[in-house]
Amino acid sequence: MAGRKPVPEAGTTGPLLVVSSGDPGGVGTEILCAGVERTRSHNLPPVLWVLPLRIARLLLESLAPALSRPTLRVWGEEALRPGENEIYCLPDEEGWPECDTVPPAKVCRGNGLIAFASLERATALVLEQPARRALVTLPFHKAAMAEAGFNWPGHTEFLQDRGGCEESLMLLHSPEISVALVSNHVPVFELGSSVTAEAIRAKARLFLEFLRLRRIEEPLQVLGLDPHCGDHGVIGDFDSEVTGKLVRELGREGHLVIGPLPADATLARARGRFLAMYHDQGLPVFKLLSGGSGVNITLGIPFVRVSPDHGTAFDIAGRGQADPSSLCASLAEATQLLTRS
Repeated sequence: MAGRKPVPEAGTTGPLLVVSSGDPGGVGTEILCAGVERTRSHNLPPVLWVLPLRIARLLLESLAPALSRPTLRVWGEEALRPGENEIYCLPDEEGWPECDTVPPAKVCRGNGLIAFASLERATALVLEQPARRALVTLPFHKAAMAEAGFNWPGHTEFLQDRGGCEESLMLLHSPEISVALVSNHVPVFELGSSVTAEAIRAKARLFLEFLRLRRIEEPLQVLGLDPHCGDHGVIGDFDSEVTGKLVRELGREGHLVIGPLPADATLARARGRFLAMYHDQGLPVFKLLSGGSGVNITLGIPFVRVSPDHGTAFDIAGRGQADPSSLCASLAEATQLLTRS
């Protein structure tokens, strides 16, 4: 974004929720507007929607007629005011993709360029003041992002890179159930190189620190990699030789952790906090049970990042049907994590 001028501060002495746009053709704008409307009496920090004013106005114009439209205010031109049905955006500035229309519910390079630019700008703004700003990311479409030159598997990996971290943890969290992943967006045939002793140990410790921070006094339940945890070596010995030893190691350190546990039987009773070995081992059950109250949190990076636990929802985009519950939970969770840090 060459040629962009710095945005002046706007009295940001308190916390700020910095929101990346996600794919403009998805449900991101809709859930953001509905979420700000629904939470305006919850005493949350001001929301900065990281788009220039002209693009933000264009996205508001694309909303279904029945949807609420917040007041847009330009960040840097007046003092920030939490608790109102309003959203701050950036002043018009050079370096953003050209945008005259927003193709809804369509994989489009132009939409990917906007999503990518917004994510980069939002992340940079949070990194400027990580103790006072939290990042809330709206869903992007990975195919559109790839067309726009985004070379990471997803948000988590991008933010780990930008944060300069060797390890991060993708955690799906709700009051009743939490599921974290040892491997994120990895093809199944590559799991053997992704699920390692080092990865399990590092990610378990990040999860345990989150539980401590949130004062969740429940055991961390570590799922086995193989069906039935290998059936005593009949199917495989990874869980007896690797996972089991790591669980005992963490227990000797004083952590409340149990496992390895067979994923099918354990998740059938799914209430609690689980470390799953791969994406589709734990997340289907989480999404079934969280009932729209779940959020996606990235742990291990040097700032707070939270997002809704769903994607762009192209099948309902532009119809006014999207449920903002997960976005509301994301705004609240980001606020809680930011003010505790």
